[in-house]
Amino acid sequence: MAGNEYGGYSYKFVDADLPEKYNCAICTFVARDPQQVICCSHIYCSSCLLKHKQKSGSLFNCPSCREPLDGRYFPDGRIQREIKELRIYCPNDECQWKGIIKDIETHITECPYQSIECTNGCGENLQRMKMETHVSEECLKRIVTCTHCEETGVHEIISTNAHLDVCPFFPIKCTNDECDVISPRNKLSVHKRTCPKSIVTCEYSQCWLF
Repeated sequence: MAGNEYGGYSYKFVDADLPEKYNCAICTFVARDPQQVICCSHIYCSSCLLKHKQKSGSLFNCPSCREPLDGRYFPDGRIQREIKELRIYCPNDECQWKGIIKDIETHITECPYQSIECTNGCGENLQRMKMETHVSEECLKRIVTCTHCEETGVHEIISTNAHLDVCPFFPIKCTNDECDVISPRNKLSVHKRTCPKSIVTCEYSQCWLF
């Protein structure tokens, strides 16, 4: 995480009063990948300068002094090194980390308060410290095993009617009145053939005596 996708660093700096020499003359943030223009020595983010060039077309002039800029700027390595050593706070409000800009990427990959996407692919974004519980206990995409047939699959299928309505070992109550037998789905038909509560047709039901 580097502040903004475009422009300078928008982090909260430990030193609130930074020298203006670090600021991009376009976005006014501390410059990212600073470029110094030869005409007036102002500093710009490389992305800000590129966007300015794309918008300006053939009239690519310095935003500060209006002098032509084509080929008249260069990466300012000295300013870049100084900026990378500036101390900042972690952008995640609850985190107490403080460090230098060049270490922020490493910190973000470990920060317990950083929002990350669920590794199961459910689309949820949670703080890293909450992800383990989510993945193993809450995620609809977590892998679970059916307690009846031991088939494995994602929770949103295995633990819902999508699976339970066809699970061969799901317990089903006999549909005959007054029968309390509960049988696995794949054995229910066997039970019903011998269920004492089954309704049967008398073989003499069509017999009439005169």
